[in-house]
Amino acid sequence: MRILITYSRFPWPTTRGDQLTVHKLLGYLTRRHEVDFLAVAPDHPGHQKRLPGGLRHVELVQNPRVLRVARVASALVSGRCLQIAYFLPADFVRRRAALVMQRRYDLVYSHYIRSHGHNPLKGMVPAR
Repeated sequence: MRILITYSRFPWPTTRGDQLTVHKLLGYLTRRHEVDFLAVAPDHPGHQKRLPGGLRHVELVQNPRVLRVARVASALVSGRCLQIAYFLPADFVRRRAALVMQRRYDLVYSHYIRSHGHNPLKGMVPAR
């Protein structure tokens, strides 16, 4: 299977349960599947080396603190979900859409709603 896993953090260091879950999931799935990974870039570039081997493609999106604060302020006015505003930069959404269109995945797994956002992938997956 061709799988895209999206995650609104970076799975290392595994100091939180969700980070450990995603890290282990990546390692498990790469044993038998073609796995691409889209995540927010880590605070320390050296953490990228801690990703499990065997990932077919990795894309990391920047999410600077100043932009997170601006998105949360905008969400307060618009009534949108604060967690999605904080954790999901527009570049992440654009990259996910581009990957789905280009690579024709069998499965797209978003860990947490904030890794998927408000807009469904409806209309983005080409018919086979």
